[in-house]
Amino acid sequence: MHRSLRITEIIQLIFGELEGQICFPEFDRSWKDFAALARTCTAFNGPALDVLWSEQRTLTHMLKCLPEHLWEEPGYHQLRLLGPIQPADWEVALRYARRVRKLSLSATMPASGPRAFPVANVLETISSYLPHGNLCPNIRSISWVPRPDSLFPYIDLFLGPKIRTVHLSIPENTLNISLLPNLALRYSELESIVLETAWDGLSCRLVSKMVLDLRRIERLTVAKLDRAAVEHLSRLPSLRFLYLDNPELQDFGPPTHCRIARVSEHHPFPALRELTFDQTTFDFVVRFLELWSGCHLTNFRVGTEMVETKSTTSQVYSTLARHLSHTALESLCIEMDGGGMPTPLAGPVTDYVISRHELEPLFAFVNLTELNLAPPVGFDIDDTTAWDMARAWPNLTILDLDSATDLHHLSSMTLHGLRGFAQHCKDLTQLTITFDASVVPPFNNSSETRISQRNLAILNVWKSPIRDAPPVARFLSALFPSLETIQTFKEGRWDGPPDENDGEETVLEHAHYVQWKQVEVSLIAAVRREEQDWARRSSE
Repeated sequence: MHRSLRITEIIQLIFGELEGQICFPEFDRSWKDFAALARTCTAFNGPALDVLWSEQRTLTHMLKCLPEHLWEEPGYHQLRLLGPIQPADWEVALRYARRVRKLSLSATMPASGPRAFPVANVLETISSYLPHGNLCPNIRSISWVPRPDSLFPYIDLFLGPKIRTVHLSIPENTLNISLLPNLALRYSELESIVLETAWDGLSCRLVSKMVLDLRRIERLTVAKLDRAAVEHLSRLPSLRFLYLDNPELQDFGPPTHCRIARVSEHHPFPALRELTFDQTTFDFVVRFLELWSGCHLTNFRVGTEMVETKSTTSQVYSTLARHLSHTALESLCIEMDGGGMPTPLAGPVTDYVISRHELEPLFAFVNLTELNLAPPVGFDIDDTTAWDMARAWPNLTILDLDSATDLHHLSSMTLHGLRGFAQHCKDLTQLTITFDASVVPPFNNSSETRISQRNLAILNVWKSPIRDAPPVARFLSALFPSLETIQTFKEGRWDGPPDENDGEETVLEHAHYVQWKQVEVSLIAAVRREEQDWARRSSE
């Protein structure tokens, strides 16, 4: 062996290069490279084995290191232990188990697959005969999604003192959920937690109790938290990511009729940059931001199943502008899941349409790069508003102004409004917006005044009306020379013309779809060639 291979830094460079090629552990060819390295020489053996064993998605590999008479495999990755297992029988298995750093065991994978959750026999036997408390004492990350529910307590076989990351799916019974409060006490170094629990009051109380003992947490995903738990998190210097699934206003206790006061004088959530509320209500969002004002979020996402009017939506947008940093926020998503949309609406469609008045508070977030808004029935934006939006958000790369349901209000914006985004949003690559393409502005041949944006690749026009495809294609190709894809509302449903029983609206949507696809497929390529010829002639 060359003496340079005795230098630790060189070994690290070699293994770092190979590790960078790993994508899918079960199928990636680079694992064969590590196996070859492990057999090459003593210097490579230890580091290569560390990589090969570092991440496991089954217990099969470890348990097959037991003497052969102690296990059987009646089906693919369906291993059973035959016990009893003597302490000496564990020697080889534990030697490799100590190298495991990440363990993912999930019952959601196919039972015959390599990631199948171990059967009860395996866990019971390990629990009975393992010579010490943890099968993988050096584990740092575990994902535990058991089935049946009775297997959940066996997680103690894998939780060691070095654990930093846990993803637990906790069955809906009092015994299992009651184990939670001790989690943070026993494993004080936890940095990342994902808990899948029920949405009931008991789960909220016990999860919140556990959270009160967290000190080093950086990433937290739970269903609900009470006010005391959120206040505790707001004081932690390390929390960077918080995801609440199904948070409700009642989680914070009885409402008060007095003015909301600042919880404390400290700056809340000093490190928090990513915050998500899923399946929530706008009332909860407003309350949270009022209680913990001043967060320097870079990424904020809100998902709701509630059908909110433009008045309530306006309150949320205004609350964001009052309580979040205007310069820090880069990505904002506020969308409704249209699956629960009632028919008919509680009021006229116009009560739900978002216009400039509602949008204007969001103009304050000058560093947005991604903006996704999906109210129930979309937007009514005129050309002036479109230009002002483009000026307010010059750093946008993705802008999605969508409708969460099939209902849709026709926008006042025309093709001229797109010029604003071409003029001011030079990094924009994806745009979803509705406009009226029935009238095409004059084509600008002047190289001095002509607007052209070369990054937009995807344009989703939703239900935008169009009358004549060729001039629209010419206009869009001149404005966005790199445009490749034009999408329309639910275009995957069209495998032919509408049925004779379809309504007038469906027939019109199909006609618009055909026109827009003519723009995309046939005309843009031809106009591009013309544009390239024009560019060459102008430069000669």
